[in-house]
Amino acid sequence: MGEKKAKPSTKDVIEDIPKNNDGNAISSSNKESLENEDGEHNRKRETSVLFEPITAWFLVAFLLISLWFRVLPLIIVFSFLLIMTSIIILWRKMALKKLTFTLDVSNLRIFNGNEITVNATIKNNKWLPLLWLEWELINDAHFIWGDQEKQKYIARFLGVMPFQNVQWKFKGKAIKRGVYPIGDFVVRSGDAFRFAEKELHYSLRKTTYIYPKLQPVQVPQFHPSLQWEVKGEKGGFLEDPLLINGVRDYMVGDDWKRVNWRASAKKGELQTNIYQPIVSKQMFLFVDIKGFVIEIEKYPGEEEKQKKYEKERKERFETFLSIIASFVVAYHNQNVKIGYASNGKSYLGERQAFILPTSSLPLVLDQMAQITQMTIHHSNSTLHSIPVNVPSSAPIFIFCEKITKEHYEWYEEHRRSFTIHFYYDQSNIYSKKLFGVATAVDELLQNKENNGR
Repeated sequence: MGEKKAKPSTKDVIEDIPKNNDGNAISSSNKESLENEDGEHNRKRETSVLFEPITAWFLVAFLLISLWFRVLPLIIVFSFLLIMTSIIILWRKMALKKLTFTLDVSNLRIFNGNEITVNATIKNNKWLPLLWLEWELINDAHFIWGDQEKQKYIARFLGVMPFQNVQWKFKGKAIKRGVYPIGDFVVRSGDAFRFAEKELHYSLRKTTYIYPKLQPVQVPQFHPSLQWEVKGEKGGFLEDPLLINGVRDYMVGDDWKRVNWRASAKKGELQTNIYQPIVSKQMFLFVDIKGFVIEIEKYPGEEEKQKKYEKERKERFETFLSIIASFVVAYHNQNVKIGYASNGKSYLGERQAFILPTSSLPLVLDQMAQITQMTIHHSNSTLHSIPVNVPSSAPIFIFCEKITKEHYEWYEEHRRSFTIHFYYDQSNIYSKKLFGVATAVDELLQNKENNGR
């Protein structure tokens, strides 16, 4: 029999239920093998005790007694009940056999606040039809699903015929940064009256990387006197003065040799030539999360105050990461290679990867999806390893909650070899000492008032 295709008869989205996010089973493929059906269990609360196997044996016993005493009405009743019970038990046992599932996710790496599209397929690979089928995507705390935007998604189908292929799609919106499993679902089916039903759990073993939310930012332009991949105190990019990409408004500090006098005369304002870079541009990013670590017993004995403190710290940290991710994307769009390091632990409790300047944006953003508000032991060791591993021509940007004495001393030690700039969340005496090379991180936002900072 050829394949049949059908659409779901109904789709519902219902209330939230908490879920444990363990972040295991990492995979980037769109189709993975299902878990073995040995993990199945019956949904007892939806099954009547009248249609359990033990009931059939009681009916057999009553039928034999009726036959012995030749009570025709009881013979008819118990025969009917035995046949109906046997059919329902068999139907429940066979309903979820030989079903195959696929779950294709449009994008396993997205920014917080963006949507993904999920294409789901169920195929009934047997002669027995399914009178009804319920497919439930196990809920979680990092997506909201469907048009009604709830955290639990259920699709219900009526009359799945033999060898029928059922296809449908739905959308999910990311609401929480992190690395999470996706593709765990439950299927249920049974008899027409739902006297008895069966439930199986499956996992397609996929993992989503949800990056920090993007915000509109205005990143500073690198000074044209800097030379990329050229050793020395200035660093920057090397340009070919014979290849002009275009012109821009004159900026204080521009070399007068770069001024395009013809374009300046036409516009009435000084215009500077933009030359074709000879080599790729690069930069390095260090994210210091030490100041965002949550103290478990900040307010001992004051539960409400502790919860408020933890919530505020988490919100500040997520906003902080959001600006950094936007900063990274903005420079990536300018074809700048970006390196990354942090003293924060990943969601697995491991040290984060040290990434040299690369043009692969997901390599950097994956680390930002994984980062937590926990630091590694000897958290300053990562900062001190930067001068050893990073080219001196790559400007270094350090993002931190506040500039510490260690930051200041590190800057004084390496400022003659590297171009270094700090972005801080909270000002202090050291941010004032580093005036000119330290900026409040919210200054990167194009519209600070709309971001609640």
